[in-house]
Amino acid sequence: MRRVVWAGVAVVAMCGGLAGGAVFSPWVLSEHTPDFRDPVRFRQFAAWKDLKDQDLAIAVWKYLTDPVTGTYHFTDMYELTKEPHWEVKLVQDPMRILNVYGFAVCNMHTSLTCGLFKGMGFEQVRLAGWEQYHATPEIFWGGGWHYLDIDERAYILDDKGNLASCEGLYKHPEWWEPSGKKVSPFYPQNGGIKGVQEMAKHGPPYYAYNWYDGGYTPDFVLRPGERVERFFQPQGYWRFAESYKGGASRRIVGRDPRGPKSGGYSENSYGNARFDYEPQIGSAWQDYAQGVWSDANVKLAANGLVLAGDGEGSSTFYFQFPYIVVPQNGDLATSDDDWDACVLRFKTGVKTAVKVSTDNGLTWTQAAGKGDVDETIPGSRRDRQEGVQAIDLTKHVAGKYAFWLRFEFEGRAGGAALESLKVTTWTQLAPLSLPRLRAGVNHMEFQTADKYGLNTWTVPVTPECSDIAELKPYLYGKYDYDAERRRDRFHGPTTFKLEAPQGSRIEWLHISAGLWSRYDTKPVKSGDRFLVAVDEPEPFREVWQAEVPDWIDHWYFRGQKEVKLDRPAETVYVRIEPTYGLLNVAFHLHVSRANQAGEGGARSDASQPVVVTHKFKVNVSEKTAASELPKPGPYTVTCDGEPENVSVTVAAPSVKSR
Repeated sequence: MRRVVWAGVAVVAMCGGLAGGAVFSPWVLSEHTPDFRDPVRFRQFAAWKDLKDQDLAIAVWKYLTDPVTGTYHFTDMYELTKEPHWEVKLVQDPMRILNVYGFAVCNMHTSLTCGLFKGMGFEQVRLAGWEQYHATPEIFWGGGWHYLDIDERAYILDDKGNLASCEGLYKHPEWWEPSGKKVSPFYPQNGGIKGVQEMAKHGPPYYAYNWYDGGYTPDFVLRPGERVERFFQPQGYWRFAESYKGGASRRIVGRDPRGPKSGGYSENSYGNARFDYEPQIGSAWQDYAQGVWSDANVKLAANGLVLAGDGEGSSTFYFQFPYIVVPQNGDLATSDDDWDACVLRFKTGVKTAVKVSTDNGLTWTQAAGKGDVDETIPGSRRDRQEGVQAIDLTKHVAGKYAFWLRFEFEGRAGGAALESLKVTTWTQLAPLSLPRLRAGVNHMEFQTADKYGLNTWTVPVTPECSDIAELKPYLYGKYDYDAERRRDRFHGPTTFKLEAPQGSRIEWLHISAGLWSRYDTKPVKSGDRFLVAVDEPEPFREVWQAEVPDWIDHWYFRGQKEVKLDRPAETVYVRIEPTYGLLNVAFHLHVSRANQAGEGGARSDASQPVVVTHKFKVNVSEKTAASELPKPGPYTVTCDGEPENVSVTVAAPSVKSR
């Protein structure tokens, strides 16, 4: 990976360093909602933190199948659109499903269940496939396997009252009817007992190992002058997937209100989050200094950012979101007329070009030039002021979780480079992950910092591995690659070079790889390895080794490992040694910048509070409860009656210069 490079002195030096304002990994917790940031924190929810084994499994199952708090069945969701193999492009990350989508098809639900339960501490998990009819999860505890189906909403109790295995439910139809009377819901979309009967016709099941993905995190950063409002109900922005192009799925998403929705056994459809970044730009404010990633030949003046000298200058910003960027959808047959996923508004007094990168600076696309502003786009017409340009960035950033925005200026010293800036971005989220209010006094908590107590930015590295051109910037040394190989594009050891963006260092990272297992001979041969080296490509240390079980009946599995580095590094080398072959990779880097790596996420200027605002309706009347929080900690919200949750907002106010 080539570093994102822009010449020039980091602008933070102009304002005396970073001082308060930026909020790292903001998260609002409700006593009524689990912590959806990762499986370990999800496990600590009060409703089940003291439970284990079957009691824990059933408690989580009940929560995730509840019409209000749970997920629902809907068509496959893909993200790697160039990938020809559905196993790879299917969303399989448990926390991504729970935070971004909230709905899943059976393979996705199985990946969700397996990844979540494994992360909560259960010994083993696996996918049980019923020919091409259905996929279900099995969880291991107490010396045996147990079937637990969130997608079809069922589990089977044996004659002793224990959760049966898939093999057990296949061999014992006499358990079905008694279970149907004790378990609720029970196959509501497939006719109860008839659903079990139909599934059993496709048995006995086969088994797949480590079929779920990982690495997603809802961590992000709010800079001074930035706010995010998360809505429980659809605001009209949603992701159109290729699996929606025909049949029942197309009819469902095309029906008003358009977008994914439940077939009737869930009150949830989808939600949205709107991010507004509108920093105060001028020497009286710190917003620009704390919000820009890097710049060159510019300085702050009373009226905004100006060129420091004659010639060219630049300012580059990084935008990363916990949810996928989505547009308003026009004609569902094409994405060409989608709009308003991200609208940039800015005012400049010099010749300015705007460029966008979605691969961490490897390539840049011209986003604006003479005549490129489309005034017919609805999003471009809002909040217009004299001299303000508006550019719709939808075609560049829809479907992404992060992008870089660079302004390239040209003019005379003192020329107004950037007088104002506003970037509005819409994303799709799963309402079930939002902190709910209920009648009475609600005990809430605002938390910051990532899982290691660090102030980090998340940098996803997720190339389309079917395209060697996207992979080459990350490959180091020799490799054996063939895109046409169905299961093993890479043969032999393969090394990837991952570099932090300029001015940052990698604190920790998540490694994920699609691997090939030969299951036609027993015992299954295993030994795939991940190795990591810091700064230099040697020495490598092993961080993960596969232990493929003998019961595996499927060629595809995922290896993944989260690695906390012994010391922050600008470069990390990841060596993957597959037993048979490597299909694809994904990396999520968590990087810190100067003066931003302190523990606890505490803000360095306690006089600049974060503002958390809850909107809700009681008896049709909309209420607003705002709390100013000078630091992370608890607060309360009182609802006089059962509320309808509308939204929750976290805002980082602008910061004045000292």
